[in-house]
Amino acid sequence: MNAPTETYTLEAAILSRSEGNPFHAEDPGTLECIRSNLEDPRIFQQEPFSQLSDQLHSQSIIIWDAFESVTNGMYDPGLLEQLESIPSSSPFYPWKLLIHSILAFYQDDHENIEILLGDIPDDTPASRMVPVIRSLCKTEDPGINNPAVESFHRLIAGDHTFIRSAAAQLKDCLEIDHAEAFIESVLLIIRDLVPDNPVAARRLGLWGMKTARSRGYVISEYLRMLEEIFGRGESLRLTALALQSEDPDIAVLFWLKYLVYQLDRGAGSIDLLCALRSILSDAASEIFKVYDSAELHSDIEYCRSLESLILKAREEVSRHLPEAEKRVPEFFIPPSDIKDPYEWLKIILGREKEATDDKNRSLKTVHHHRQAAGSNPPSKPYGKGGLQLELFS
Repeated sequence: MNAPTETYTLEAAILSRSEGNPFHAEDPGTLECIRSNLEDPRIFQQEPFSQLSDQLHSQSIIIWDAFESVTNGMYDPGLLEQLESIPSSSPFYPWKLLIHSILAFYQDDHENIEILLGDIPDDTPASRMVPVIRSLCKTEDPGINNPAVESFHRLIAGDHTFIRSAAAQLKDCLEIDHAEAFIESVLLIIRDLVPDNPVAARRLGLWGMKTARSRGYVISEYLRMLEEIFGRGESLRLTALALQSEDPDIAVLFWLKYLVYQLDRGAGSIDLLCALRSILSDAASEIFKVYDSAELHSDIEYCRSLESLILKAREEVSRHLPEAEKRVPEFFIPPSDIKDPYEWLKIILGREKEATDDKNRSLKTVHHHRQAAGSNPPSKPYGKGGLQLELFS
């Protein structure tokens, strides 16, 4: 696919509709315009589209990651679960149907393939791949002489026994709700993936932990094995990520452990502190939404663990990054100034909000001056910092 060319085509289509008015991603006409011209799902990860809509930017990442995963023959159930967040009203929906049809092909589910392919609108770029899928099922000749489509055909037609066996194995374990078999299967697949596909292995590790946690499985052995496979730092990061949404209070402990570990090994930086402050702020916001003060302080063991880790993090930051005090003073607050660990989390939450408000005001000012000068938009998308995104990848 030629992303730059498609970008100009889509940009022209959007601008021809908006006629200089502000972009509205919720407008049905705008979404239809995008849907009919969306040649490359990665477009909303690029300028100028990445800053038009956070929702479309997020959906672009989900679709492309899932598309890349299935065409590479990797089974990543976490990515496939994220696909469910893309509604039928999304301009990425035809691509979602295409991805599911590829999975159905791998699973020899020919009946479902036809249903999925039949739902892909003929006027969308994704429909060009429909004859390819049908040709693999020997129901249609693709009849397309196009290098990109031929490359797609070769990807899908390759040997994907791994994705078939992995999907079936994990599905069987979950259907019988066998915790030990599920965890053992996930770990075996991760070990198979690590040498050649470390990113897919980490994603599967993250999904396995989230799934095990949501089903109430005991995950202590799973965490121990992840550390053996990925090392302590990466296992701490994956654990924090897996717990971030459902157990933000426990995630905070793992993020602080991750920070201390990184500092101890000389991998700390001011950017890391800023990224973790933002992540801890999100977790703190969720904690204070769910629990009142009495509930928080009733768990004495957790309070002690949190306080101990905060003090340890402060000590390590002061020792390894003393120059960071001006940028992230929250990590330098003397212990005597914090009555309890939740007060520190509230400080983190308030400071991050101030930093975000300041950044947004600056960005609006810069954007206003750029528009007035008639210059191009910034080369980097607005939103979370690069290191924060890296921690979540």
